[in-house]
Amino acid sequence: MPRTFHQTLPFLAVVMLLVGCASGADHRQVPSSGPRASASAPPDPGAPSPAASSTTPSASSRPPDEGSVFSVLTYNVYVGNDDVVGAARVVREADATVVCLQETFGASQQVLRAELASAYPHIAFYVGKVGNGPGVLSKVPLVDGRYVPSSHGYNGYWVGKLTLHGRQVQLANVHLHPTVPLGGLRGALRGWADAEAIRAAEIDEVVALLDPALPAVLAGDFNTPSSSASYDRVIHHGFTDAFREGDAPPRGTPTFRGKLRGLPLPVRIDYVFLRGGLHALRSRVIEGSASDHLPVHTTVH
Repeated sequence: MPRTFHQTLPFLAVVMLLVGCASGADHRQVPSSGPRASASAPPDPGAPSPAASSTTPSASSRPPDEGSVFSVLTYNVYVGNDDVVGAARVVREADATVVCLQETFGASQQVLRAELASAYPHIAFYVGKVGNGPGVLSKVPLVDGRYVPSSHGYNGYWVGKLTLHGRQVQLANVHLHPTVPLGGLRGALRGWADAEAIRAAEIDEVVALLDPALPAVLAGDFNTPSSSASYDRVIHHGFTDAFREGDAPPRGTPTFRGKLRGLPLPVRIDYVFLRGGLHALRSRVIEGSASDHLPVHTTVH
């Protein structure tokens, strides 16, 4: 199988430097409208209160009711991971309402299920055409869940619904196509352009699986930095990056720990996107995970 994004990051680094994407830098100003954060936590009591002249705060200015809050974790556990138990520990301690995993396979799926079934009674795992696939773990029932192989790239998408606080919410767990350099600088540039075209087509494909009338969470490993055209395509479909609202880390905070000639080359490629009236309260990147990726945890209302 061709080398993947993770195996060829030194080549991709050259491309990213040339197109201004290195180190997950994010300089775009995109309107925000979506949420994410830590485990089902109540709103921040220190948030600013309405002006003294206001007698009754409007619905938009009130802090969200604790009963309307849920949390999402996305985490690429790495197909070559030799510490799956450690990865399961990270998931358990994050305590999200719903978890989107990428790069799970037969053996790791067995370990993850054994370690996490008591905390997550609703679990779905799939193996795609490259020998690994997504996993979804939830504290609430999964409805109409299905795995859809990508028509364009190596991986695919899990798409389904959850009922959260009386509201039906769609969830898409994605793992977009990796960049596969073709050799040399020109090949690296061509590989990047080809992969971006595939990722754009995959984004259109997975969004077409969603009902535009229902709120949606789109989360996973997008294999592209936040200054790329495929990232912008997600925004074009009406989604908001959770890092662009609420209490969030700097937008360039890395989620993948690559290296270039032995030197760290961190980049942000894992995201939680929201639309349809969902908003991010808080988000964080969990350090020290048992994978080459770092989990992203978002609290949503």
